[in-house]
Amino acid sequence: MLAGLLAIEAIWDMPLNRAANPDVEHTWQLTGNPGRGAAVLAVLVWAGAAWLWIEKHRAIAIIALIGAGALSSQFGQAANLAAFAAGAAAFALGLASPRVAIIAMGAALAGWLVLAPFATPALLGLADPDALPYSWAARIEIWRYVSAGILEQPWIGHGLDASRVDEGVIVVQGQSVSAIPLHPHSGSLQIWFETGAVGAILAAAGVLAGALALAKALRATPPAAAAAAATIAAIGVIANVSFGIWQEWWNAAMLIAAAFVAALASFYARGR
Repeated sequence: MLAGLLAIEAIWDMPLNRAANPDVEHTWQLTGNPGRGAAVLAVLVWAGAAWLWIEKHRAIAIIALIGAGALSSQFGQAANLAAFAAGAAAFALGLASPRVAIIAMGAALAGWLVLAPFATPALLGLADPDALPYSWAARIEIWRYVSAGILEQPWIGHGLDASRVDEGVIVVQGQSVSAIPLHPHSGSLQIWFETGAVGAILAAAGVLAGALALAKALRATPPAAAAAAATIAAIGVIANVSFGIWQEWWNAAMLIAAAFVAALASFYARGR
């Protein structure tokens, strides 16, 4: 259903969102809604594809994934396409090596969570914000500001939800804007900024422990392991470039994706 609605929006220039928001004139203001829908699709699709794989409907699974990938490339949000690409690579690895795929995705996500405030400034030194689209230029300046703020309170952070009340200002392509527009567009940096090293280490340990438990539980079920690895990968990409860790709809999407993977594993265990 989600894929169908997104296809309608992509093919016919967002008729549903235009009808729901008749007073909005600019297309870029409308693309946020279907863009978020595509982000949800990018994290939910893997369990369904794995179920089709188990049922020997592999051609349909591939077609479904191609469709999801095409929809992830719409609405001007490159993060969705990057998340889908990461998920596809993890899905393929999971089919070939279930345990390795889950542990690798969990370790990568946990490792970045720990290293983010130190690795981010180094990586951003290679980028020229003025040569990028505004949305990515803004992200770069936000990440630089937040990385510097983390070093001011490295151990316990600035407090829960501090991102929402920060009053800093940055300059993005000649415009002065809020340094943190509700959240830093990076879950890892937000955890560091609000809870410091203590929170980041606990969060990373939780991610890694979860990955190890999943790897053990799903090591003999390649399609379920592939779905789990792909879901972790897609969530990891989007969480680190797009949405805030306290956004309810995004938390709900992650929990629903996890529930789908759990249901798939149960289905597999019962021998269908």
